[in-house]
Amino acid sequence: MTVLDATRKRGWAKTNEEDVRGVVDCAVPILSPDRELIACLAVSVPMARVSFVELDRFIAPLQKAAALLAETILQADDMEEVMHMRKSELASLVVRFSPSSDLA
Repeated sequence: MTVLDATRKRGWAKTNEEDVRGVVDCAVPILSPDRELIACLAVSVPMARVSFVELDRFIAPLQKAAALLAETILQADDMEEVMHMRKSELASLVVRFSPSSDLA
């Protein structure tokens, strides 16, 4: 099994300073009902605040937010509507499932 296959099966990915020194990341897919990839939702955090091991606490809130984003995207009349959503509207969807006390 390749790393990509394992990541798809697991449903999330983490990186440990792979892109930027001192930064760890985790990401989840935003999927359509037929499991097609729509987009990804990720968080990058300085290691001074969150260790690589501690990233696991972000996965469940990110998955909940990704599910809500998928639902929101699919309920839109068309992609133009989604593309014109204000960043604050999209951010509020994520924050609803990720209280700062859980993610700080």
